[in-house]
Amino acid sequence: MCVCSKSTSANFAWTYGATLLCFLVPLLFQELKTCAAAVIAGDSQAMLGVSWGGFSYNIDPLSGQYQELSRPDHNFNSMARSESGEYLASASQGQRVSLYLIDPLFGSANLLTNVQGLGDGQTIRGMTFSTDGRLFIATNPASRSGTTFQIYEIDSSSGDATLIGATGLSGLQSLATASDGMIYGFDIGTSGQGLVTIDPSTGLAADVNPLIDDQESAIQSLAFSPDGTLFGMGQEAIFTVNTLDGTLTLVAPFSIDIRGMEFFPIPEPHSFRLFLTGLLVFAIMRYRSHICLI
Repeated sequence: MCVCSKSTSANFAWTYGATLLCFLVPLLFQELKTCAAAVIAGDSQAMLGVSWGGFSYNIDPLSGQYQELSRPDHNFNSMARSESGEYLASASQGQRVSLYLIDPLFGSANLLTNVQGLGDGQTIRGMTFSTDGRLFIATNPASRSGTTFQIYEIDSSSGDATLIGATGLSGLQSLATASDGMIYGFDIGTSGQGLVTIDPSTGLAADVNPLIDDQESAIQSLAFSPDGTLFGMGQEAIFTVNTLDGTLTLVAPFSIDIRGMEFFPIPEPHSFRLFLTGLLVFAIMRYRSHICLI
């Protein structure tokens, strides 16, 4: 004979089930939005991008075709995707530098935090999450008094920026992290070195191939595709970037000034499995509460 009562067991079932669902539903919702955005874009290689002109886009990097999603009307200058599937974009207005959450399905922007601790006149020119979840940014020199771009680490919850160090570069415009943890950037301009690597402990940049420069590409954003290919977005074209020698290969023409981009990941079913598990546990607890004998 069961020693529990119907009311006690039922209350426990409802409490346990509701708590579990409250935890799992947001995970599932975020994954479903990302998956839906990729499906709507129509390609497993689809990207989410933001422009200096204040628009958000779905982009097919293989063809150069795109779909305008929204106009949040901020001057976006970089983008990074977290391991949890959040898309962060940076924008500045006057002396204020801010991070926004970009909805991958609708392209809308919601303020996450204002960045604290940058120098006067500094803006974010590149942004990436490391493989251990740390958010790094590249900024222009403060008040144009310096000559080199700098690397900071940002606490995305508070907006506090901590200086890591100087890159030694004068035109760093983008950052991207490979699956092996290597952080890459692209240096443009009259003395641009092209593809570089960034040491996250010092901020110092190293030229991948000193024999070539930025190849007049005007690369403004970098992103790794799910298969590990590095793409670069110039102001007139989309390229693949060889991480071994820094050479660029033209993929498609593109006329929009994209300043930040990230690929949609290949959807994984782990969140959906967790959600179904929660429903199953909830159903079992409810069933037991009804058959429990007094």
